[in-house]
Amino acid sequence: MFRCDRQVNTRGGGVLLYVKHGLGAVQVNVNTEFPEHVWCRLKIKGFHSLLIGVCCRTPTERIYYINLHEKLKDLVCEVAEKNLVLMGDFNYREIDSEQFCTNG
Repeated sequence: MFRCDRQVNTRGGGVLLYVKHGLGAVQVNVNTEFPEHVWCRLKIKGFHSLLIGVCCRTPTERIYYINLHEKLKDLVCEVAEKNLVLMGDFNYREIDSEQFCTNG
């Protein structure tokens, strides 16, 4: 289990990543100002390693006093690798995932 709790005193938040014990996941620290994220790396036999991340972009940016959209973009640039899985709750309400378009 890898986790990153929300550091500000508000309800909810934070991220959690469970990986099956036998997969040999190792936590990876990513240099970023984005507040809620956790990463691990899996070594896959016969392949390069796989970087797995979970992020939460809260819709209430004011709790951090930073532009979370810009910090998320910086984070993605930092981890841009060929073998990457990024999951989470990004709270972009204008995205219509059924129509694959934005409403904004």
